[in-house]
Amino acid sequence: MIIPIIIYMILLLTLFFMMDYVKEWFSLESEDSRKIVHVSSLLTVCTWPFFLENYGIYIICILFILINMYTKKAGMFKAVHTVKRATIGAEILPVGIMISTFFFLPENKTSFIYGILIVCFSDLMAELVGKKLSFYEYKIFGQKKSLGGSIAFFISTLIITIGMLVFLEIDIIISRVILMSIMLCLVEAVHTFGLDNFTLPVVSSLVFNYLQNMQM
Repeated sequence: MIIPIIIYMILLLTLFFMMDYVKEWFSLESEDSRKIVHVSSLLTVCTWPFFLENYGIYIICILFILINMYTKKAGMFKAVHTVKRATIGAEILPVGIMISTFFFLPENKTSFIYGILIVCFSDLMAELVGKKLSFYEYKIFGQKKSLGGSIAFFISTLIITIGMLVFLEIDIIISRVILMSIMLCLVEAVHTFGLDNFTLPVVSSLVFNYLQNMQM
């Protein structure tokens, strides 16, 4: 089991180091380079249930909590840490992954992966669209949110949920899917400072697990 852990650590650290160079070469904004790392690393996390035991995931997550804390303080990994808004999302995301691992792996891989996909894509779409369609803005603890971002999160979650149900060959009851997407949208809307990176993997997995049990 130690070999897959080492391989994943090398893969993720290489991604972080490379993005620092890519950021400089292409003069990327820190927010853009952070998004690339966000999606790439979380898609990698989706493969963990198939190659790692739970303790292996815990080890990687704990190491990355320490690495993120150190590199942020040391001014390293600028592609991830040098963003204008106040956030602890990078540091707290591994904690959410560990909790989701504890509750759902190895028995329920699909719920675990679903939770990661919501953080990977829906959370990202809320941020991207929220900046472009910043109508009906509101503030939570001093940080801006917008109805446009929430709608983008809802649509992305709806698509991911339906896609997962189709893949699992589970009947789609659209009213339940819509209700579930609204619930997760509200969870994302009330979080600031990147704290949704902690709650969304766990809450999304819990809700999807409940939806599976209801419709099977």
